[in-house]
Amino acid sequence: MSGIFTKGIIMDANDQEIELVRKWAASPEGKKTMQRALARSLRLTARLQEARRVHQKSLYKPFTI
Repeated sequence: MSGIFTKGIIMDANDQEIELVRKWAASPEGKKTMQRALARSLRLTARLQEARRVHQKSLYKPFTI
């Protein structure tokens, strides 16, 4: 078992990565990045919902060329 000894426990590679992610998420840079990702996700979701709504209407609406 490879790992590091910290705070009285041995952490394996996965635990080390989780700890690094926790530290990054708590950092100002991590928070800013996550906020940007969330905002982008919300914008994309809204665009997809709008496209679905427009598409469904256009299927049943008669139109002329």
